[in-house]
Amino acid sequence: MSPTIDTGSLLLVVKKPSYEVNDIISFYSLEAEKVEIVTHRIIRLGGNVYVTKGDANEATDQKKVVPRLIIGSVALTIPKLGYIITALKLPAGIWFAVILPAILIVIKEVISILQELTKKP
Repeated sequence: MSPTIDTGSLLLVVKKPSYEVNDIISFYSLEAEKVEIVTHRIIRLGGNVYVTKGDANEATDQKKVVPRLIIGSVALTIPKLGYIITALKLPAGIWFAVILPAILIVIKEVISILQELTKKP
């Protein structure tokens, strides 16, 4: 959806009863035997389906979007935050976000306890 939405942005989507032309929606799409979430703009309404297109794409999407596949309309974008969340899901991300800080807290507390125990009355 670049340039409107930068790659790596975190999106907040909201379910609506209906969608209009120019709404940016996120929906489920089956690509190469794998379900993916796609975010594109509605460019035309076609009865009970939506015709969508990415802003950087010249052609419309070949597959029409049926309402049951729509997750919601984009209400908020936070640039680059998606990259951080993706990194935190990796083993190294879990290490740096959870395990390393926990170890540092334990070490700090052990040092504090040892300092209290070695104080002279």
